[in-house]
Amino acid sequence: MDGLPRRMYSAAAIVENRLRRKCPAAPAAMPVTTVHVEPRKPGASGYREAAQRGGALARALLQGRPALA
Repeated sequence: MDGLPRRMYSAAAIVENRLRRKCPAAPAAMPVTTVHVEPRKPGASGYREAAQRGGALARALLQGRPALA
């Protein structure tokens, strides 16, 4: 564009372009903050099992996989 003036855009076109380009993406699902798992048996072994199941459930939810309880 040698010697020619820059393109002129209307204010409405500029605003529409900025809104379209800088529009935030659709909100993602809320991140997992709490997972509730009931112990199936009493004692320390039940606690460990529940913690392992809760960890597996949280990882599945964070990766977008269906959570199997």
